[in-house]
Amino acid sequence: MPGSENSIAIMFHYVYTLQSMKNNNLYVGYTDDLRKRLQEHNRGLNFSTKPHRLRNIFMKRKINRISTTWYAR
Repeated sequence: MPGSENSIAIMFHYVYTLQSMKNNNLYVGYTDDLRKRLQEHNRGLNFSTKPHRLRNIFMKRKINRISTTWYAR
């Protein structure tokens, strides 16, 4: 039951890879709000990705803990 002392809140995070439209390089990131983060990338608000035009989602994975180890296969 929500709000009871026995309830457990599960917070999901996303690991995502964006591909540059400019030179096909990949950028890997993580967030708990994928939609907001992608909007930030598209608006050029991220210093490391701003010059690369990272608009294409190459891959995304939903994980339930940020400490979860994940390897692309």
